[in-house]
Amino acid sequence: MVFLALLLGPGVLTTLVALADMHRDAAPSAAVIAGVFGGMGCGILLGRRIGRNAAAQVMVGLALGGVCAIAAITLAMFGCLAGGYQLDLR
Repeated sequence: MVFLALLLGPGVLTTLVALADMHRDAAPSAAVIAGVFGGMGCGILLGRRIGRNAAAQVMVGLALGGVCAIAAITLAMFGCLAGGYQLDLR
Protein backbone atom coordinates (compact mmCIF):
# COMPACT_ATOMS: atom_id res chain seq x y z
CA MET A 1 0.00 0.00 0.00
CA VAL A 2 2.82 2.39 0.86
CA PHE A 3 4.60 1.42 -2.37
CA LEU A 4 1.60 2.38 -4.50
CA ALA A 5 1.15 5.63 -2.57
CA LEU A 6 4.78 6.56 -3.22
CA LEU A 7 4.57 5.62 -6.89
CA LEU A 8 1.20 7.20 -7.71
CA GLY A 9 1.30 10.10 -5.23
CA PRO A 10 3.40 12.42 -7.44
CA GLY A 11 0.91 12.04 -10.30
CA VAL A 12 -2.04 12.88 -8.08
CA LEU A 13 -0.16 15.80 -6.50
CA THR A 14 0.81 17.19 -9.90
CA THR A 15 -2.76 16.87 -11.18
CA LEU A 16 -4.03 18.82 -8.17
CA VAL A 17 -1.37 21.51 -8.59
CA ALA A 18 -2.17 21.86 -12.30
CA LEU A 19 -5.90 22.05 -11.60
CA ALA A 20 -5.42 24.63 -8.85
CA ASP A 21 -3.29 26.76 -11.21
CA MET A 22 -1.49 28.24 -8.19
CA HIS A 23 1.64 29.27 -10.04
CA ARG A 24 2.48 29.04 -13.71
CA ASP A 25 5.48 26.74 -13.39
CA ALA A 26 4.60 24.89 -10.19
CA ALA A 27 3.21 21.73 -11.84
CA PRO A 28 6.40 20.57 -13.65
CA SER A 29 8.53 21.42 -10.62
CA ALA A 30 6.21 19.44 -8.37
CA ALA A 31 6.31 16.55 -10.86
CA VAL A 32 10.09 16.30 -10.86
CA ILE A 33 10.66 16.85 -7.14
CA ALA A 34 7.83 14.57 -5.96
CA GLY A 35 8.71 11.98 -8.61
CA VAL A 36 12.31 11.74 -7.47
CA PHE A 37 11.38 11.40 -3.81
CA GLY A 38 8.57 8.94 -4.53
CA GLY A 39 10.76 6.85 -6.83
CA MET A 40 13.61 6.68 -4.36
CA GLY A 41 11.16 5.67 -1.63
CA CYS A 42 9.88 2.86 -3.87
CA GLY A 43 13.45 1.77 -4.57
CA ILE A 44 14.28 1.67 -0.88
CA LEU A 45 11.20 -0.43 -0.13
CA LEU A 46 12.03 -2.86 -2.94
CA GLY A 47 15.71 -3.01 -1.97
CA ARG A 48 14.89 -3.91 1.60
CA ARG A 49 12.53 -6.62 0.36
CA ILE A 50 14.77 -8.14 -2.33
CA GLY A 51 18.30 -7.75 -0.90
CA ARG A 52 19.70 -10.55 1.22
CA ASN A 53 22.32 -8.57 3.16
CA ALA A 54 22.90 -4.88 3.88
CA ALA A 55 25.21 -4.26 0.91
CA ALA A 56 22.82 -5.95 -1.51
CA GLN A 57 19.90 -4.00 -0.08
CA VAL A 58 21.71 -0.71 -0.67
CA MET A 59 22.78 -1.58 -4.23
CA VAL A 60 19.39 -2.98 -5.26
CA GLY A 61 17.65 -0.02 -3.59
CA LEU A 62 19.73 2.51 -5.51
CA ALA A 63 19.30 0.72 -8.83
CA LEU A 64 15.57 0.23 -8.46
CA GLY A 65 15.23 3.73 -7.00
CA GLY A 66 16.49 5.18 -10.26
CA VAL A 67 14.11 3.04 -12.30
CA CYS A 68 11.16 3.85 -10.05
CA ALA A 69 12.06 7.57 -10.08
CA ILE A 70 11.86 7.59 -13.87
CA ALA A 71 8.51 5.80 -13.71
CA ALA A 72 7.16 8.18 -11.05
CA ILE A 73 8.29 11.27 -12.97
CA THR A 74 6.64 9.90 -16.11
CA LEU A 75 3.40 9.30 -14.23
CA ALA A 76 3.63 12.78 -12.74
CA MET A 77 4.07 14.32 -16.18
CA PHE A 78 0.89 12.52 -17.24
CA GLY A 79 -0.65 14.13 -14.15
CA CYS A 80 0.33 17.52 -15.57
CA LEU A 81 -1.36 16.57 -18.80
CA ALA A 82 -4.50 15.35 -17.01
CA GLY A 83 -4.64 18.58 -15.00
CA GLY A 84 -4.68 20.67 -18.16
CA TYR A 85 -1.23 22.23 -17.81
CA GLN A 86 -0.28 24.17 -20.95
CA LEU A 87 3.46 24.37 -21.64
CA ASP A 88 4.47 27.72 -23.11
CA LEU A 89 8.06 27.99 -24.28
CA ARG A 90 7.98 31.71 -25.09
